[in-house]
Amino acid sequence: MEENTPIVIDNGAFKIKAGFAGDDAPRSIFRTIVLPEYKYSTQPQNFIGDSTLNKMNQNILVSPMIENGEILDWDQMQAIWNHIFSYELRVDPTQRPICISQQPFASQKQKQKIAEIFFEVFKIPAISIPIGSVLSIMGTGRTTALAVEIGHDLSYCYATYEGYHPRKSLIQLPITGSIIDQLLTVHLQRNGFYANSFADQEIIREIKESHCYISQNFTQELRNPKQHNFKTSNNQQFSLISELFVSTESFFNPNLVNLSGLSFQQLINKAIMKCGMDARKDLFSNIVLIGGSSMFPGLADRLRSEIAPLAPPKATVQVSASPERKLLEWIGGSIFASLSLFSSQILTRQQFEENPNHNF
Repeated sequence: MEENTPIVIDNGAFKIKAGFAGDDAPRSIFRTIVLPEYKYSTQPQNFIGDSTLNKMNQNILVSPMIENGEILDWDQMQAIWNHIFSYELRVDPTQRPICISQQPFASQKQKQKIAEIFFEVFKIPAISIPIGSVLSIMGTGRTTALAVEIGHDLSYCYATYEGYHPRKSLIQLPITGSIIDQLLTVHLQRNGFYANSFADQEIIREIKESHCYISQNFTQELRNPKQHNFKTSNNQQFSLISELFVSTESFFNPNLVNLSGLSFQQLINKAIMKCGMDARKDLFSNIVLIGGSSMFPGLADRLRSEIAPLAPPKATVQVSASPERKLLEWIGGSIFASLSLFSSQILTRQQFEENPNHNF
């Protein structure tokens, strides 16, 4: 690997993914968590990322560092980036361009602040801040698709048509991974389980990721639910019935959980219909699920069956759910930062010094 190979960062609200352009997968994946002790420790790496999970006071609740795509704590975010360079990748960033993805709703102010920190603190030579879903579609090898990104704190759909990204197709979706956590918590409270601490939150998350699924016939399954008995990693036993698919039904019926607004299938159809007529047929047949909160079994099949009646008669609805969809944003960034095109899409140090308020 050359000393100036770009570093690629998927700056997720739940997990950070970092590595080098041209690699097939990130070198490092860790939780977006920083404990206050990092400021005072001679070993700050022990208070950042996954290493915090065993050190954390299990009776506290953890506040998010990123919410709705916006960074809330810049000191902690800077500590995360330093951790990537110093302890995860073990590289000198001063010789390496940075490709760091952001959500499409991120403000210009936030992007400018990111650039400022990387140039002034880490002394990097250049930076690119592309949209995450655009990278994800690149990661699939497609030039036309509707990305349906379901993240921990933000979900949205955004079209790419022959490499062009029609902004009017960008629509925020109402359900995220953290909302599923909240809904599942409410259902478990009825069984006497209360999530009053970080440790409890982790149990909720484990149940969601390991056992929740999408029902293909919600009404029928609700009438005749099956009991699921399982044990969590900390040996707590649960016997759950409809809880495992009622929370995820909110994707298709938000009113069921007292959320107003349109369903995923209605908003996805709306996003495609906002695009030109020549693009719609191809977009309906290239709907791509992206993000860690899109991993529920049955999601692609159910979305396909719900969108099909809404689509134009001649449209064929296809929903792709790659096994790598949790990593597609980083993979796309790795591909993008390896292309000759990348050098024309970066902001250099000289350009930043001439215009710190550059519009990304």
